[in-house]
Amino acid sequence: KNMEAEGIKIRYKKTQSLSSFFIHNLAKVLESSVSVLYKQPKDEPMLAFNIEIKYPGEPEIYGELSAASVICLNAKNGPVKFLGQSFFLDHWISFITCELRQIIEKIVFESDKSLKKEIKSAVEQLESSLVPDLNPGNKGAVEVLVYSYLSPVNELLNKKMQTYITKLGETLGCVEPAEFFKKAQKNVQFNTSDAKLVRLNKGKEILPVKGQRNILITSALPYVNNVPHLGNIIGCVLSADVYARYCRLMGYNTLYICGTDEYGTATETKALEEKKTCKELCDYYFAIHKKIYEWFDCDFDHFGRTTTEEQTKISQQIFWDCYNNGFTYQETAEQQFCET
Repeated sequence: KNMEAEGIKIRYKKTQSLSSFFIHNLAKVLESSVSVLYKQPKDEPMLAFNIEIKYPGEPEIYGELSAASVICLNAKNGPVKFLGQSFFLDHWISFITCELRQIIEKIVFESDKSLKKEIKSAVEQLESSLVPDLNPGNKGAVEVLVYSYLSPVNELLNKKMQTYITKLGETLGCVEPAEFFKKAQKNVQFNTSDAKLVRLNKGKEILPVKGQRNILITSALPYVNNVPHLGNIIGCVLSADVYARYCRLMGYNTLYICGTDEYGTATETKALEEKKTCKELCDYYFAIHKKIYEWFDCDFDHFGRTTTEEQTKISQQIFWDCYNNGFTYQETAEQQFCET
């Protein structure tokens, strides 16, 4: 491919990226004729790659090093060497753009302070091997690469390297990292509010309405003898919650009921284990369950307990109604049993 063609465009979709910062600086320092676009056009979706090179009428090429090579070949004062000068330089270019990138981006963009030792070790290698071979007065691509990758963590470097990187940036005329990354986020606003959208009938009494589609949804009642985890949420309440939201969006008169199951041997054994009464145990874990489901925004109309006085009366009345109407029976059945 002829890399020295008119109408070449380079664009990147991630602004918070060292490769983007490097390409931006390289095009600026070399005054390349290649157009560098900082914002991804909405009507031209990019693939998973950050940097894309577009030639008129040609398939796209992806990658930071390919983009750097194109910029170097289209520099204002003629082609500038980058890759292929020597195995030595190619090794360090690969080291910086692969291994060093992962460390620095976690520090800069994820605030991972645990990698300070790794960055110190990596910079010591660069300082002893690569830096002596560079010419701070030369506006070269490797010099721009070193500045672009190390300047964002300049405060973590030793004083000698701090001075070197600062002078290198001034000589090259690079954009400072604070200016570049701030510019990329200047129109971004972060909302730290805990506010949530709440439906209008939340907390109100919901009764059957004649002539409407009335839907009662109940989900499996989670046991109250443990702290719920994702498996409990998925297995007990999530599917019912999704269905309830769908029914409400469809305009159906929907009532979604759930609560904690506080009866059974599991509750009693857990109470003995924690040296609490069954009521103390249930009170304790009910509060935890309720708080967790609220955090996950599970949208119940009522979240109750099987041990309340009203619940006990209703459940017992249901049994007696079934019994008195002959809907219950006693039967002896044979079942398989394995003694081992």
